[in-house]
Amino acid sequence: MKIKISKEKLQKVLDNHQDSMIGLSRKLGKNDAFISQSFTRYGGEVDDVIANLICLLYDVQLADIKVDTVNKTDTQKAFAILREENKKNTEKIMAVQEDIMHLLEKILTKINANTLQIERIKQEAIVSHTDPVHEAKVFLKAMLENGRMNAMTIQTKAEMAGITLANLTKAKQELGVQTDMTGSGRNQKVFWYL
Repeated sequence: MKIKISKEKLQKVLDNHQDSMIGLSRKLGKNDAFISQSFTRYGGEVDDVIANLICLLYDVQLADIKVDTVNKTDTQKAFAILREENKKNTEKIMAVQEDIMHLLEKILTKINANTLQIERIKQEAIVSHTDPVHEAKVFLKAMLENGRMNAMTIQTKAEMAGITLANLTKAKQELGVQTDMTGSGRNQKVFWYL
């Protein structure tokens, strides 16, 4: 019967006994290259008698020099477990990737909406700097967004904002601002509303 010896394990035993493969070959009554050739030619396989003699010579157990064998059934079970864990991990990763994709879609939608909003504001800013009537319309809309307001108050605030009465009047006409009067004489007040 053949036994496969581990070269690393055997070398460790020999090192512990301050011996070499040539020395072991001689102790076994073989030529100097016997043990080395067992590894190079036969992959470490030797007769069980030789393996047992090595154990006797160096006072070690067969397990101390023998190649560790792996049970094929255990290996298959281990691979099956690893495959199952890998499948579960892959499913988790795919679920996380899907969640990330949904979040990215939402973010990109928001970015697109914000970009459009910024572009609109930018265009309004460009137009308002080039068209004083447009600037007056924006101002007037802001003033009247909460309902009617005293016309004198609007005109005063427009003047403070650098909007001329002529541009304010044009903006009022273009927006279709309505006028409402209360009182009479000195108590008369004019209100504007949209």
